[in-house]
Amino acid sequence: MNRKIKLIVSTTILCCFVALLLAGCGCKHEWKEATCTEPRTCALCGETEGAALGHEWTNATCTSPRTCTRCGETEGEALGHDWKKASCTEPRTCDRCGETDGEALGHNWLDANCTNPKTCDRCGATEGEALGHEWIEATCTEPKTCTRCGETEGEANGHVVHEWTITKPASCTEEGIETGVCEICGEEQTHALALLEHQFSDWKITKKATCTEKGIEKRVCKNCKTEETRDIPMASHQAGNWEIIKEATYTDSGTRIQKCKVCGKELKRESYDLSAQEKITWLKKHCKAGMYNDLARSPDLYKGQYVKFSCNILQVASEATSSSYYSTYRAATKGRWDDVIYLCVDNYGTGVRILEDDRITVYGIFDGLMSYTTVMGATVTIPKVIALHYE
Repeated sequence: MNRKIKLIVSTTILCCFVALLLAGCGCKHEWKEATCTEPRTCALCGETEGAALGHEWTNATCTSPRTCTRCGETEGEALGHDWKKASCTEPRTCDRCGETDGEALGHNWLDANCTNPKTCDRCGATEGEALGHEWIEATCTEPKTCTRCGETEGEANGHVVHEWTITKPASCTEEGIETGVCEICGEEQTHALALLEHQFSDWKITKKATCTEKGIEKRVCKNCKTEETRDIPMASHQAGNWEIIKEATYTDSGTRIQKCKVCGKELKRESYDLSAQEKITWLKKHCKAGMYNDLARSPDLYKGQYVKFSCNILQVASEATSSSYYSTYRAATKGRWDDVIYLCVDNYGTGVRILEDDRITVYGIFDGLMSYTTVMGATVTIPKVIALHYE
């Protein structure tokens, strides 16, 4: 029984709560419409319904910041005008909103000329047409010319003179003058006449050329006596005979020069050698005879001296077997076996042999002493002569 009563009581309480809910707070609401930031709200009890509307923004402009169209709230700042400079035909203008400021500048006109119409020097706008040239025809001295701008076309016609009169004849020192009158403009014209050529005489030598100095020759104009001179090239040197400044010997070259017979200048210098015949002549002149005792007693003092011996061949010691060797002989220069010399002769391949008992004259060089052993075992020392020529 108690359980049933509890159930009935609980059910009754629940129904009452539901009825209260369905019946609300019992307030007769006075609603305020929702705004950008508040939902719909009862002015009496503060109950809300729905949500706030939120801002409905318009974009910022040159003069206004971003603005809500419902509540008028703003955000940020106005953009400010983006001005484009004034031109000849438009005032200063904002590129964003089209607002203008002041007035157009107006054209700054340049007057029309011969080739260009009236033109604004700011924007290049034109008005009307170019004036065109106003030509004055060419004259003798001036080409076709515009009176407005001074531009020219073509060339001056030039003076026309058919008859010229010589008013000053030309000479070889001064230009002449001829005069005429232009048939178009009547102006007197003058022309220069070229100088005449000098009438020169023949060239005459005033200073003869030598082998050390140039000469000079002159000519004179027959009309004005103007003189002209020119150089005459130096004359050639005249070579004289060769002069020996160092005599050649049998073995060494000599030196000789050739001088100009006129001025004495050395023209040529050269070395020279004796010919075969001249060498023989030199030997005959410079080889000394009668020196046997000097050579035998003082060989070191006379070694290399040019000597001459007339001698009899006593013995053929050897005959050359090639051009590398001398033929050797023993020869007496006095009596039969007196004053014997050892003689070396370069006669290989000449076809001429020297035999015992031949008598020859030898021109040669003393080459010191020569020792040999006789068949009897004795040692004999005699002067050695290398023959350069024999006959």
